[in-house]
Amino acid sequence: MPALTAPSVATIPALLAERAQQQAEDTAFTFVDYESDPAGVSESLTWSELRDRVLVVAEKLAKLGSPGDRAVILAPQSLEYIIGFLGAIEAGFIAVPLTMPQLRQHDERVTGAMKDAEPVVVLTTSAVVDDIRRYGADARQRAPKFLEVDTLDFDSPAKPAAPVALPKTAYLQYTSGSTRTPAGVVISHKNVLINVHELLTDYYESFPDGPPEDSTVVSWLPFYHDMGLIVGVFMPIMLGCPGVFMSPIAFMQKPARWMQLLGSNPNAFTAAPNFAFELAVKRTTDEDMAGKDLSTVAVLINGAERVHGTTVRRFNERFAAFGLADHAMRPSYGLAEATVYVVASAGGASAHLGAVRLREARRRARRTLRRRRELARREFARQRRRADRSRRAAVDHGPGRRSGHLRGEPRGKDR
Repeated sequence: MPALTAPSVATIPALLAERAQQQAEDTAFTFVDYESDPAGVSESLTWSELRDRVLVVAEKLAKLGSPGDRAVILAPQSLEYIIGFLGAIEAGFIAVPLTMPQLRQHDERVTGAMKDAEPVVVLTTSAVVDDIRRYGADARQRAPKFLEVDTLDFDSPAKPAAPVALPKTAYLQYTSGSTRTPAGVVISHKNVLINVHELLTDYYESFPDGPPEDSTVVSWLPFYHDMGLIVGVFMPIMLGCPGVFMSPIAFMQKPARWMQLLGSNPNAFTAAPNFAFELAVKRTTDEDMAGKDLSTVAVLINGAERVHGTTVRRFNERFAAFGLADHAMRPSYGLAEATVYVVASAGGASAHLGAVRLREARRRARRTLRRRRELARREFARQRRRADRSRRAAVDHGPGRRSGHLRGEPRGKDR
């Protein structure tokens, strides 16, 4: 894999198209399903297969709305989640990745995000569609359509991508909503490409030749989370390397599964909050790690919550016997308003985030937050003005023009 260079494309669909053209038969993503079998059942897609499926989703979405409309992804952690998310962006929709609600429980965070985003369509799977339809039932808004990604025809040859005027915004990253009403952070194509490039440059700074040729991204982080989305989905696309992932539930049931995947895939790059490293120490046995080699693990991002030095030390001591280098752990700082990445501890040294770099991170984060909030305010105001103009034009229609739309109704082809 060559040394990192700035992206040669300007949009996420263009990056995916480039990857499918250059590495058509290489493995893109592998989902390890521990629900079907506790030993894990793997399902993979190549880059060409992934792109073809994304185009199928985009073609379907074009019949349900127009570029700039919101498309919520509300599905279990799976290949279908990635396909639906990238398909929405390919169609020019603004993707909205959300958490899958606990079955038989109402999730106010999902309700709040749905109300705020006003989606015209919800991308989901046939296994859960009946459970999430209630989240589209708001008498004050037009009900969204529900598209079951796994029921689409992926066997027929994909049609060439139709030209679409992509909006600057790629997706809305909603905050957790644990302490306040969920807020959507506007993430542009440029934000993603630049932030991932910066992230890769910093984390591979101690690799003189750039990321190793056989690098693998390993993740269990949920795709609705900013770090899970950037590391688990966009990093493999940017690097052109395989992404191997499982569900957060599979990790919580048995944290050793994460360590086993790290020891089974070469030059692994992964990320997790501090608590995950603590769980791995407490709930991974020597028998779990039999035959596993952690000596090639390249990067372990420790972020998304406060990093504890004692956890870092215990983790390094616990897995040193399996070849883990003590400099692989990289305490990091980031936030959704900065796309995700802000700063990390230096590579090639033991894991320690010095006070100087931490102060630098906080200053950068505050500046970024102020700048992103202002840009988000302007972008939302612009989109609202455009929507208002479209509604006025539709209401004041002449011969052959469509009738007016209610607030929140998709502006697209008749369904």
